[in-house]
Amino acid sequence: MLLALLLLVQLAWWQRESVMVLVPGSHMLYSNVCDQIGCTISPPRDIDGLQIESSGLRQVDGPHKLELKLSLRNRLDVALAYPALELTLLDDKNNVAIRRVLWPQDYARPGTIFAVGLAPQSAQPVIVRLDTGDAVAANYRVQVFYP
Repeated sequence: MLLALLLLVQLAWWQRESVMVLVPGSHMLYSNVCDQIGCTISPPRDIDGLQIESSGLRQVDGPHKLELKLSLRNRLDVALAYPALELTLLDDKNNVAIRRVLWPQDYARPGTIFAVGLAPQSAQPVIVRLDTGDAVAANYRVQVFYP
């Protein structure tokens, strides 16, 4: 019986991100355990809980200067780790012209505390300006991912 209980506790620790997503109140329990054993708990990564609600790409300040605007929504009842964004610019034949990874530091508001995560049931506005060099973009694609 004791071995089964220890196995269950160990499994709950290994799968803590899934448990925190499924049982939002469990984050505090994991934080308390970490305080006792000297570790830190980061917000869970759950790509299915994130959604790009709207996005737009427009030219600003010249032919190769673009501004990406989007709304990144956390649909879950628990804070999630900030994801990376992959912006792919496509030419007029839908071939990749440029692919760029935007890290949370590239798109989040100044002063954002990444250790807290993207608030539950919230949307984060994202505005990023970029220079495409000589590449010309006819279309684009944005995806969220965790590295």
